[in-house]
Amino acid sequence: MLHVVLLMTTPCVPRWLAKIYLKCNWKYQRAYRLILELAEKLVEEEQNKQSEKENGRPKNLVASLVSSLNEQANDEQVPSGIRRAEMFDEILTMIVTGYETTSTVLSWFIFFASKNPQVQQRMKEELREHHLLMTDDLTGVPPLTPDN
Repeated sequence: MLHVVLLMTTPCVPRWLAKIYLKCNWKYQRAYRLILELAEKLVEEEQNKQSEKENGRPKNLVASLVSSLNEQANDEQVPSGIRRAEMFDEILTMIVTGYETTSTVLSWFIFFASKNPQVQQRMKEELREHHLLMTDDLTGVPPLTPDN
């Protein structure tokens, strides 16, 4: 999966050459193994959590994927879950692309909040109401301007 992402980001390089380069690049191979080990660790931790609990509802994407994998392992006749390779592809996609979606969502949130003063006021009220932000925290911080 990660190979596909990297091949897509190098459109000017012929695909066959990019594949050879990725296979020979030891830094890339080491980074790829590190990401796979991280994914393995996430899955193992989640499997341990799920084996300790009885019928808990999955609380995140990794938990849902592991739960689906466990369904597949428990019932071989009905292929309702996902395969292990598919699960790792999904986890790698989440690791590799997660930062971009988060920053995009935050950028849009800030944009729309800046266009709606009543929303900004309500957020400030809620922060003060729950003592999550004190006015003293922001003293000395210059206001944001387009020049910053």
